[in-house]
Parts: sequence; structure tokens; C-alpha cells
Amino acid sequence: MFHDCSFQSPEENYWPVHIFYGSDSRLNLDLNIGGGEGYLNSWIDKTAQKGHKTFVASDNMFANAILGGGLDPKSSDNFSIYAFETTSTRSEVGENSGVRSEMKRKIEREHPESLLPAVPTNHFIPCANHMFVRITEHLLTLRVMSCLNEGIVSNDKSATLTKLLSNINIRGVRGGHFQLKFDGPKLEPVSLNVSHAETISAPPEAFSTVFPHILDGVALNEQFPQQLPSGLQAALGWQANSITYYDLEKKIWETHWKMHVLCRKDPDPRKSAMYLLPGSSPGSQTATDYRFGLLNTEIEEYIRLADLHHGLVLLRYGSSRLYPYLMTRVDIVPILLKELPFHSLFVEVLRVVNTVITFISVFIMDIHLVGVVGVRKNLSWHCLSGPTGA
Repeated sequence: MFHDCSFQSPEENYWPVHIFYGSDSRLNLDLNIGGGEGYLNSWIDKTAQKGHKTFVASDNMFANAILGGGLDPKSSDNFSIYAFETTSTRSEVGENSGVRSEMKRKIEREHPESLLPAVPTNHFIPCANHMFVRITEHLLTLRVMSCLNEGIVSNDKSATLTKLLSNINIRGVRGGHFQLKFDGPKLEPVSLNVSHAETISAPPEAFSTVFPHILDGVALNEQFPQQLPSGLQAALGWQANSITYYDLEKKIWETHWKMHVLCRKDPDPRKSAMYLLPGSSPGSQTATDYRFGLLNTEIEEYIRLADLHHGLVLLRYGSSRLYPYLMTRVDIVPILLKELPFHSLFVEVLRVVNTVITFISVFIMDIHLVGVVGVRKNLSWHCLSGPTGA
């Protein structure tokens, strides 16, 4: 955890690790962190006066508990910690372009009951892996429900579902023994880890072995009854205003995967001149001479993919399937990629940053580690994390 850093003075050279147990409930966090007057917020506030920036990376439930609770994914207007989105506005697109990014959503919510009032809302970073896994689970669940409703293999619903599982298992998910669980006729929640989600979501060309697409022989190769909206058609570069179920769903999975690939990018900026800032010398070992994370062109590509993903899911499944994580991915992640000093959702980009940045990373199971470890100058990256359920 300490990455060969040496420590001399607690005041000057390191920050404490705090370990506590229990759930990520508001009460447990309040008792352990202590709220606005507690040790962690006081430390964040104090170090901010010395030029530190503190960011919190976590899943939605943890962030919600820290910020005051009340987040409800089933509510009409309280399913985002970042913006005042509603179930009716989440389907809106721009009048000119016909895509979501024209709406120019902002991170605007404040949380007066936050246990960490010294950390602004735009410093709360959604865990990219957690977000990706939850969306993969949702997409897979929607596909399973479609299999049960639309079976296409000799009009046999059971055979269609078997084909989907075959396409997944041939990729080696859970050793080739991935199964769905049913409680009578009811599908139980699909649970994946990051590796499973990536293996299921990746297109065939991502593998060295030849695999079918997970939708091959599964999704209907018939025309979808609704036409592509003109804005979505233009953004997609689709010649006709009609599209098949298969192509529509394939594009949903394609954009889902490509956004994940961009979010996971963690290049060493010293290895490419593209990351060297104007006026800096090639080969420089000074971190402030470089840009970290995604380039502006890559962020624009992410926004394009997010627009497509939003429009495609809306067309195929309707606004009720625009889940909170999906809307965070579409509306909020582009803002964070632009504004975060490391232009990424992954802490690894902090490894050579010559700026004093604190990153508190929390993944909840049975143990919580809260705090940070690092050195004040020429900061290696520093992060506390508990074990992750993904």
C-alpha cells in the first residue's frame, strides 16, 4: 500500500489509515467518520488550505450515505447525487442535434447534510468498474427477458435462452458454467464481477479466439417497429431510418463496451508526445509537463458514444430503462473527464502527478478503509480501498 514511500512526520509526510467495520449505512458512517466536525472532514478542510484537493471514489450507495441519504433509483426526481434529473427529463434530447449532450447537464446539487462538507459534489467520482458491471447486469437482464418474450429459435423461448447462455459460456464465463437462476417463473437478479462483465460485453474481435457475438442466434433479425429518430440516425451514421432488433441491440452493446474501454485508459504520458504540454521538453521527467488521462479528442469520442448509447437504449427499451447508473454515465462522466485534473475515473493516473491530490477510494463489503496514504511532494498515488465485491 505504501509503494516504497518513506515517512518521517505525521504532520508533513503521511495521512492516517482508519479501519472500521459494518455496512455503508448513514448511521455507521456517521459514527465512524464523525460528520462535519469529525476527523476526516477536519483533515480534508485543513489540508485544502495547503493546496490539497480531495476526491472520493465509490459506488452510488456509499456516496449517497455520505451525502445525506435519500437517493432512490425508483423515485421520480431523486435518483442522482449530481443533478436535478427526473424520470421525465432523463429521456430529453436537444432540439437541434437530437442527442443528449446538447442538454448540457451540470453537476449542480449541493448536500448540506454531507458527512464530508469539505468535499464538493463534483469531487465525488463514480466507480467506473462498478458502474460498468451494474449496467452490464441490466442489459443482460433485459436480453434474458426478451428471450423469454420473443424466442426466435423455432419460436422456442427456452431454446433461445439456451443459445444466449451458450454464447456466453463458450467465452469461459465462470469456467463455462454461467447460469441464470429463477425463483419459479421469476428471474433472480443477475450478479457479475468485472471480469465476467467484460467477457460478456466485449465484441468478438476483442478476443484471440473466434467467438460468436452474444446476440448471434438470439436477437430477432427483424425490423424494429419504430424508426430511428433523425438525430440518432445522423449520429449513428445509419443510411436508413429503419434498423433490426439485432443491429439495434448490437449497437447498444458496442457503445457500452467502447465507453468502458475509454474509461479504463491509463496511459503513461511519458511514452507519447501527445501528452506533452506546449513548451515542455520531450523526455521530461517533470509531471507538470504532461497531461494525464484522456485527451480532448478521446473525451469528445466518449461523449459521442454516450449520446448513441442513450438514444439506442431509449429507442429499444423506453425511458423507464434509463437507469440512474446509465444516466450518470451519459450526463456526468463527460463532465468529470473534462474537469478532473487527471481526466480519468481511475486512480492509477495519479502515480506520477506532481500535484498534491488526495484520492479516497472506498469499495464496500464487510470492511471499510477510509483515509489516504502518500507523500506531500512528488506524490506517488495514494489510495485507501477496502475489498471490492466486483
